[in-house]
Amino acid sequence: MTSRLRAAVAAVFVVFSLAFAVDGIVTTAVSAGPDCVRPCRF
Repeated sequence: MTSRLRAAVAAVFVVFSLAFAVDGIVTTAVSAGPDCVRPCRF
């Protein structure tokens, strides 16, 4: 049971880590996109 519990906790941790990483990357790309494009055009 202990090994299964550790595996379950590890799996949940990995899933949450990936979710937060993707969310952070998307948020950064969306927020930095317009700021990067505007100075280049003007």
